[in-house]
Amino acid sequence: MIITSGSSDEEIDLFITNQASDWATESPFFLVEAKNWSSRVGPEHYDRFCRKLERRAGRVRLGFLVALGGFTAGVQTTWAADRAKPELVVLVDRSDLDRLVSSGVSSGRSEVLHDLHRRAVVRRE
Repeated sequence: MIITSGSSDEEIDLFITNQASDWATESPFFLVEAKNWSSRVGPEHYDRFCRKLERRAGRVRLGFLVALGGFTAGVQTTWAADRAKPELVVLVDRSDLDRLVSSGVSSGRSEVLHDLHRRAVVRRE
């Protein structure tokens, strides 16, 4: 589902209602933003995505930022420093997306998502 509000700053690629029991404690809703760029995503785009999560009255605490071109070192530094925020951003690059797509069956895909989520929680690359 694509949701777009009046400004380009509020465009959301996917707005997902969380109906999965194993993700129940995370957030009622998830946001996904995809950057299909050959260049790396920088901290300004990461910060903009974080603000989109923050603007949802506490209803969206988990977001997936997908960047096929990867992320700059500035994003990695900012992301690592954001441990105290209630919102959690899962960074997904091309190799992560390839793992998700190639995992095929839903249980395999679920395991990859859980791995990406764990990486975000403990902030390791």
